[in-house]
Amino acid sequence: MIYKMDAELTLEELGLFSIMSNIPEARSATAEHLSGYSEKDSFEKILRLLKSLVDKGYITYDGNKFTAIPEKAKEYIL
Repeated sequence: MIYKMDAELTLEELGLFSIMSNIPEARSATAEHLSGYSEKDSFEKILRLLKSLVDKGYITYDGNKFTAIPEKAKEYIL
């Protein structure tokens, strides 16, 4: 699935949320694991994006794992 752009998400946030929603092993993962999906983006950048997605209600944080809430996506394109 490819999610349509939600006005409150940046393109980077949308991309990370899409990865987390569509890759089973990324649905509930640590920041370290998720930062492994991009060699060009630093751990700090991924962590910042994750915190922003938590603040906006697209993912949750419990202990050391971030978990996507795919139902938050308003629409998607197959």
